[in-house]
Amino acid sequence: MAFEYTTLGEYAKVQGGFAYKSKDFEKSGHHRVLKIKNVRFGGVSYEECAFIDDEMAHSTNAWKTKEGDILISMTGSGPNAPQSLVGRVARVWKNEPEAFINQRIGRLELKQEGSVHADYLFYLLSLPSSQNFLVANSSGSANQANISGKTIELLPCPKVSYEESKRIAEIG
Repeated sequence: MAFEYTTLGEYAKVQGGFAYKSKDFEKSGHHRVLKIKNVRFGGVSYEECAFIDDEMAHSTNAWKTKEGDILISMTGSGPNAPQSLVGRVARVWKNEPEAFINQRIGRLELKQEGSVHADYLFYLLSLPSSQNFLVANSSGSANQANISGKTIELLPCPKVSYEESKRIAEIG
């Protein structure tokens, strides 16, 4: 089957995390803040999170994660250190703790519900070819590579209908 190609940006935009300041962080609490190191391949690690107080959580509610969120690390290493690779993609799964996304973590937001299945985008971003695209299009050094939301949105993506994307996602 041959696909016509578009970009990820046709289906979704990347929302960057909130730029919390170090003074905002507490050692413990109820409101976790995810940092880049918490975004792992496939899922989120809730170990070594920072915390914010109730007031900060309320004022930054737009950056709170929800089930199904697709998160991506926007800073990391190049291919020489694969565990901290820029462009790692994680999913917030069912019954995970509430958390807030810090700067340099992106969250995919569908531009239009029903245009594409979110699982399809998650699997697309997880492909080695997508990871290679993100690393190749990052800037900075091999020790600290950065990608922008706009670069992520330029990722080549097969143009599919919602039904096709759902069928493909069910295989993954």
